[in-house]
Amino acid sequence: LCVYKMAVKLVINASNASSFVPLAVAEAVKSVVAIDVIQLDGQSTTVTSNSGLVIAGPLAVSRFLCRLSGLLYSGTALQKSEIDHWLEFSVSTLGNQSGRFDQGLAVMEKVLLLRPYLVGYNVSIADMAVYAALRGNTQWSSSAYPKLARWFSLVGNHSAIKSAEKQWPSKVLGKSKSEDVGKFMELPGATEGNVVVRFPPEASGYLHIGHAKAALLNQHYQHAFKGKLLMRFDDTNPAKENRHFEEIILEDLKLLAVKPDSFSRTSDHFDLIIEKCEWMIKQGKAYADDTPSEAMKNQREQRIHSKCRDNSMETNLAMWEEMKKGSELGQTFCIRAKIDMASDNGCLRDPTMYRCRSEVHVETGSKYKVYPTYDFACPIVDSVEGVTHALRTTEYNDRDIQYNWFIEALGLRKPYIWGYSRLNLQHTVLSKRKLTWFVNEGLVEGWDDPRFPTVRGVLRRGMTVEGLRQFIVAQGSSRSVVMMDWDKLWAFNRKVIDPIAPRYIALLKRDMVALHLDGVKEGSKQVDRHPKNAALGTKTVYYSSKIWLEGEDAQSLEEGQNVTLINWGNIVITAIDRSPAGTVTMVKGQLNLGDTSYTGTVKLTWLCSNPSTPTTLIHFDHLISKAILKPNDNFMDYVNKNTKDEFVMLGDPCLKDLKKGDIIQLQRRGFYICDQPYVPPSPYSSLGELPCVLFNIPDGHTSKQSVAQQQPDVKPKVSPQVTSVTSDHGNVEMQTDMSGKAIFPDRQQQHSLPSNQPSDLSDMQKMKAKKQTTLGLQVKKEDNLGEWYSQVITKGEMIEYYDVSGCYVLRPWSFAIWENIKDDFDTKIKKMGVESVYFPMFVSRTVLEREKTHIEDFAAEVAWVTKSGDTLLNEEIAIRPTSETVMYPAFANWIRSHRDLPFKINQWCNVVRWEFKHPQPFLRTREFLWQEGHTAYANREDAVKEVYTMLDMYVELFAKLLAIPLVKGRKTEKEEFPGGDFTTTIEAFISATGRGIQAGTSHHLGQNFSKMFGITFEDPHEEGNHIYVYQNSWGITTRSIGIMVMVHGDNKGLVLPPNVAAKQVVIIPCGVSSSNIKEITECCENLGQLLREHANLRVVVDVRDNYSPGWKFNHWELKGVPLRLEIGPRDIKNKQCIAVCRDNGDKVTVHMSEAVQVIPNLLDVVHDRLYNKAKKDLDDHIVHTDNWEVFCKSLDQKKIIVVPYCGQVSCEDAIKRDSASVEVEVGAPSMGAKALCIPDDPHYSGTFRRGAKCFRPGCPNKAEYNTLFGRSY
Repeated sequence: LCVYKMAVKLVINASNASSFVPLAVAEAVKSVVAIDVIQLDGQSTTVTSNSGLVIAGPLAVSRFLCRLSGLLYSGTALQKSEIDHWLEFSVSTLGNQSGRFDQGLAVMEKVLLLRPYLVGYNVSIADMAVYAALRGNTQWSSSAYPKLARWFSLVGNHSAIKSAEKQWPSKVLGKSKSEDVGKFMELPGATEGNVVVRFPPEASGYLHIGHAKAALLNQHYQHAFKGKLLMRFDDTNPAKENRHFEEIILEDLKLLAVKPDSFSRTSDHFDLIIEKCEWMIKQGKAYADDTPSEAMKNQREQRIHSKCRDNSMETNLAMWEEMKKGSELGQTFCIRAKIDMASDNGCLRDPTMYRCRSEVHVETGSKYKVYPTYDFACPIVDSVEGVTHALRTTEYNDRDIQYNWFIEALGLRKPYIWGYSRLNLQHTVLSKRKLTWFVNEGLVEGWDDPRFPTVRGVLRRGMTVEGLRQFIVAQGSSRSVVMMDWDKLWAFNRKVIDPIAPRYIALLKRDMVALHLDGVKEGSKQVDRHPKNAALGTKTVYYSSKIWLEGEDAQSLEEGQNVTLINWGNIVITAIDRSPAGTVTMVKGQLNLGDTSYTGTVKLTWLCSNPSTPTTLIHFDHLISKAILKPNDNFMDYVNKNTKDEFVMLGDPCLKDLKKGDIIQLQRRGFYICDQPYVPPSPYSSLGELPCVLFNIPDGHTSKQSVAQQQPDVKPKVSPQVTSVTSDHGNVEMQTDMSGKAIFPDRQQQHSLPSNQPSDLSDMQKMKAKKQTTLGLQVKKEDNLGEWYSQVITKGEMIEYYDVSGCYVLRPWSFAIWENIKDDFDTKIKKMGVESVYFPMFVSRTVLEREKTHIEDFAAEVAWVTKSGDTLLNEEIAIRPTSETVMYPAFANWIRSHRDLPFKINQWCNVVRWEFKHPQPFLRTREFLWQEGHTAYANREDAVKEVYTMLDMYVELFAKLLAIPLVKGRKTEKEEFPGGDFTTTIEAFISATGRGIQAGTSHHLGQNFSKMFGITFEDPHEEGNHIYVYQNSWGITTRSIGIMVMVHGDNKGLVLPPNVAAKQVVIIPCGVSSSNIKEITECCENLGQLLREHANLRVVVDVRDNYSPGWKFNHWELKGVPLRLEIGPRDIKNKQCIAVCRDNGDKVTVHMSEAVQVIPNLLDVVHDRLYNKAKKDLDDHIVHTDNWEVFCKSLDQKKIIVVPYCGQVSCEDAIKRDSASVEVEVGAPSMGAKALCIPDDPHYSGTFRRGAKCFRPGCPNKAEYNTLFGRSY
């Protein structure tokens, strides 16, 4: 494009926010049109040409500039009409005086669901106009509109918008009211692009909000100077460093949206730090000391030199060598810096640099026996990692001199130290040592306790990430030390949640008073969930002739009074009944809906008794009773013993739909966050309904809501309630606390506790009763799949977590499933002539890297063995990530003649693949179990035939054993096995996330590996000629167990298919008493033995006498046993048992004489039902289309899509990039779609149209085949 020769003069009315549009347009088109911009406050917005033509008005000027340049206003006639619509929309709907602002935001949220911009795929004048309208409207907040917020950020980062904003007066653009932003000090010597800051936490606990301030403060300077932020774990103390805490810290940083530019550990530099220490010893700047720690402390306080201070260099080095060996003698030594024992600054009195520790380091293992102190390591690592400005709290001021001394003594580049005040909060301790004490003493539930100042704790209490960020940003980088009240923090949070928290009602149940209304029939109406945010939708309000009022409200009413029922209308109080003590017991009234004047009337919250939601409100107090602890105060003396109050409420029926983490406002009570969603009663077990549990969110006002001023219904330490559920065998009683944890009475409870455990519950808490596991699941599958999955496999006794990240213990319950898979498949392949072998798990680097293409995809995942004891190996040895390169050198020795073919072997073994970011048990682990078959054939035809034979066997295995339907097909070029000719696959589908998952593969390797490893046979038709064999490999893994859990599990726990379950049947005696216990037990045992011997079933008989039948029902449901048999006194009399199916709760009466025939048939029915349900689920979630927008929409609807596709790797990369969504599931990273397979089955592949174009917009290629795309694990 050439620059337009006619220059124009643009005059801006800077008092009008809409005039920002022509300024932004001018910046966008100035490369094409010569524009002279003049900003004059109070003038109209005009553009004048050289000929004197004047056009006035912001939108008219903007259109003129766009048409003049040919930019920002192009496209089809329809697109130009859309642009005109949005220009009008920006004024008529989004203007300050429109009155339709909220409705406009809701409309935009829907429009931007599948669009990057308002019109087309590029920014237009429409985007600029709407952006300016939002920025100029004081009502604008992105909190409730994630799609709109994404668009707003995208447009705001456009170069023309940024340039216009720099020129625009800040008082016009954006909100008129000032924001709470703290003062950020300028960094000395800082220049744009040359600032490097760091955040170096120690992984010995969870991040608290003091750490959050440090992280966000460093991030501020990272952004302000366009510099870098380094994330470094201070892992200098192996006794404190914990891998679990590392993972938590990284997750917390993601919650805070802190994105470091690089990641490191202090331990990455251990060798360098050791070198620096030895250099200082040789230079006489450090010495080894064997003074006991307590004596050394006293000497430093009294400024007395150590007897070792004048040791010779040789003596110091000898002692240092003992330390490095970790010998018993060496563990009594330390290395100290020789600075100034007479200094008034205690940090300079020969501080410790190194100590000898015997603990195993979380990252380096036992490689080192000496570890540097933080004070010695920090300046070294800061310097070598390029840190320019080290931000430290002012409590480190005395250590800053020490920091600089080490830098100067070692001759290192000197970072600038910048101090800021630490975050101090009243009624709070932030020391990790003190917080750990609370956890260890059982005074809190854990590090995420809502009373804790950890990031997790305050988020669980109801703090939003945005509220926390705003609060910390408001503190700035001031050095002033202030003891802040928590109310300040919660006040910031209120600003965030008030516009987006839907309004509901809950009444204190014990004080409720009935209100009878004459002539009212039962009915319902729809009302807004939020009076000022229509985007939150509506809720249903039920009414009838009898409703409930808050007791406190009822006491204040008078006969003849006109009052307002919130969300209904006015009524007149006609009568009030009182008890002899004067307490109101009942109120009568008459509707007065014709009176719509609500000014001056008393506003009453109310509810119908049915429907309603049982609800528990929990209010918390500070853990420390004293606001400000003095230096000499022992915090333990001020521990608040009563910090939790529970209130039983009658809740709005809508509360049944709340999910964990939902924030709401209870009218006239305050804000609350859902900690435990409502759980309905089980239709086929003794577990009654569990209430919706809501945590009160402080709002920044010191006065408490009315509910908190009353006595709690449940004391914090003892809260049992009895749930009685009628089953086929009478009443089964089970006590539960407010969280649903079972508390068994008398003999049962005592039996479940250790013998030395006190019976008083308050003592139990002190003895860490918190570690006892709650029986049922605490989250629903549809609410948070990740947390549900974690709970179901741990509480279902499938796995145990292990101290090596990404590795897990397979408990007997899950390993039995793998054994059943192994036994079935191994039997079948041996009938095909496949023989079992076992190859070593170790492979040399030379052999591993023989096939470069093959190993490239595994390179980042290979774990290496580098040492034997303390001796370095001459050559690193890899632990197998796969076995092709391990096995094939042996194949070359074993295969000589065509008579040796076909050659078929299989091994069941473990594999290690180390490098990944998000481990999930069974699904993605560092070590997993698998079977891998490897075969060799004389010709390609026979080899390819076997590839598909094995694929069909896998399909049959998943259907017959795991009740899982699969889509089989061929992988695209991008997804093929590295080094192979082609890969076939079986793909399962997880509907809860809408993601596909590879369940197994069968590869044709061609002659690639045989040529690399020299695997040949003598040509039977031509002597002396050798032919390379054709090879295959095929396998499945323990991932199959995870797929089974995901597909079939429900909100009660595991649901195991009968053919693979460790136990297919559980038999439970019911209605047991002292008079019949022997008879019922014998009947159960006899039936179990009968089914084992004559029906060949895996049966467990649960005759434990310390658990009730109801508890056993829940226990075995959680573990997923397919069939439960109940036997009680009536059943013995009638010679029958009651069979309950795990998958749907169906109950069947089975006569004992028919049990051997009926029970296996029932199990077959359960299996078929599970398979058919999963098959329907799969089929219902497959979409066929050739339209990109339908493709993206279907992805967000958790579906997988069959599309015409060209097969090009670059195109597949673009599809994955362009289809990425904001969030796929809670806690999971965003991801685009990938090619799952090219389906073989026409039922899934559909009809392929020859000559059809690839479905991706902008791809010029023709489609090669229909391909199944989807998000994937």
